[in-house]
Amino acid sequence: MSRLFERLERLPLRLRLQLGFGGVLLIAILLGAYSLSVQRIQMERIERLYEQDMQGLLHIEAARAALADMGQDLRQAVLSAPGPGRRAALGEASEAQALVRSEMDQASPRIYSEANKHNLAEFERAFANYAHQVDSVAALLSTNSAQDHVAADVIVSSDFQQAGIVARDALDRITRVKRAGASDEVQNAFARFHVDVELTVWLIVLGLIAGVLFGRLISRTVRRPAEGLRNALKLLSVGRLDITVPYTDYPNEVGELARAIATLQAEGRQTEAQRWVTAHAASIARELQSITEPDVLGDRFLSSMARLVPIGHAALYAHEPSTRRLRLQGSYAAALARPVFSMGEGLVGQCAVERRTLTLSDPTADFLKVTTGLGENPPVQILVIPVVRNERLLGVVELGTLAPFTDAQQALVDELLPVLAINMEMLEHGLDMRHLLEQSRQQAASLIEKTAALEATQHTIEAARA
Repeated sequence: MSRLFERLERLPLRLRLQLGFGGVLLIAILLGAYSLSVQRIQMERIERLYEQDMQGLLHIEAARAALADMGQDLRQAVLSAPGPGRRAALGEASEAQALVRSEMDQASPRIYSEANKHNLAEFERAFANYAHQVDSVAALLSTNSAQDHVAADVIVSSDFQQAGIVARDALDRITRVKRAGASDEVQNAFARFHVDVELTVWLIVLGLIAGVLFGRLISRTVRRPAEGLRNALKLLSVGRLDITVPYTDYPNEVGELARAIATLQAEGRQTEAQRWVTAHAASIARELQSITEPDVLGDRFLSSMARLVPIGHAALYAHEPSTRRLRLQGSYAAALARPVFSMGEGLVGQCAVERRTLTLSDPTADFLKVTTGLGENPPVQILVIPVVRNERLLGVVELGTLAPFTDAQQALVDELLPVLAINMEMLEHGLDMRHLLEQSRQQAASLIEKTAALEATQHTIEAARA
């Protein structure tokens, strides 16, 4: 019986109606027209829901991500020295600000509830204030380096932080109200759809006993896919993007609707993955900014990344241009990691020479083992990735993965490597500056000693003359 239902569900709706009501032509025509009308209205409701609510949510989520990028890029501009790096960061901050405005301009026509209109007005005011302060900081950074401390004071001020928080909170409220409205609309649409189906069944019962039997059979073949799609939409509307949308392989109207929902699900997954990558990359970047020692930087970076991606072994090697060597600067679960590599030596050295990612899949059990208190197992894959900034090699990262990376995890790794490169370069400049200051102090002390010796000699000569 289940196979019969599945075969009927795969048939086009018109053919099912012809099979069910071929004996009663008039009833078949009326029921077919009504059923097609129900399907058309349902499609229009789903399309309207997608256009008004889901598209609006996508634009709002993109605006939230761009709003976070504004602050991050502006902080990067403050931390960067005057030059191309700072101009690039300011350009990215300006692009993020324009993206926020663009996404919210596209989302505004899709905001129709009074509560959300009020939230949108609050966001516009808060974002205007925040954007004004961002522009002020950008103007200070663009004039001359003497204004850098003023720009830094503005960024850490409570007014600046509060403006960003108010804008972000307004976006969060818009998102919550929007999601609730989408869920209610889905419930109402499918409630009306069930009413139409029940009316169709009653018409069949009143028309003909034979039609009742065929109508119940056909009604079930329509209702079961609709309920499956309704459940899928309901779960998607509350953020369950990992579900499997049913009936996507059906070559009929239900299949088209299911494939449309699957497309919406794919877009939602992409947005969620982007948000996940952006949020964690920003969090790790903030964590690394306070580190002043290279070894601590390497250990902290690898440990933070291991919490988010399946890494069982990791090591960071810093490039020393003067000796053309790669020296271990940090590790994760790799106590036996080799301390030094020469350029071209092993995969680490070869990666440094070629400056491209090297991949070793399914290494042998005796090559490397990830050990725990319960046992040990070889990694699934070994990745050796160069750390490069502005065509300058800063180091090499070696990762032993316990499972292949998902697209989101790979995107996170790709996002974090430039962050690591920036922090390594900043630490290197800081260490050079400390070294120069130490040399200056030593030279000053030596000069003081020589001056004291000359003064003592002068006093001796004057005493001898006297």
